[in-house]
Amino acid sequence: MEQGIETRLAKINADRAALKQPDDLKAVYDKTFDKLVTAPAMAMANSAKALDSGIDATIALVTYINAHRAKLVVSGMQIQARDQRTLDDLQPLMKAYQDAGERFVAAQRQSDRVLGGNYITGVILGANPVQGCRLGHFTPSSSTSKISVAFGGMMPPAPRAP
Repeated sequence: MEQGIETRLAKINADRAALKQPDDLKAVYDKTFDKLVTAPAMAMANSAKALDSGIDATIALVTYINAHRAKLVVSGMQIQARDQRTLDDLQPLMKAYQDAGERFVAAQRQSDRVLGGNYITGVILGANPVQGCRLGHFTPSSSTSKISVAFGGMMPPAPRAP
């Protein structure tokens, strides 16, 4: 996704460079172009890059959990290792997962500043489900009163043993 954004931005910048404008107009146009085109495109590319790394970290963690089910107890968002070696293997994966979530949240905050907000929070990445991260763009006319419940990071209760 980020390569698509960068490719499109490069083409648009080449088209912009080909424009013949008076110097006074060019300065105003360049400043406006950077604010309305370049900054949002770069913010989206950074968010896409952070999301990609988050997906990679999530896949690595889930793969490890699936491969070591007998050595782990998973309950909701809690993961417990049954031995020290498994814990030692799991900790860097959990750290990478948490760091990726934090990078994604930071990239989305930057996008909010550039794009002017109007994003709702939800949980995709990150160890703290209450903090959450950005999911999508909603306007007051397209959102409902239940959006905060649906995407606000509320987790269902953990399954209980029969």
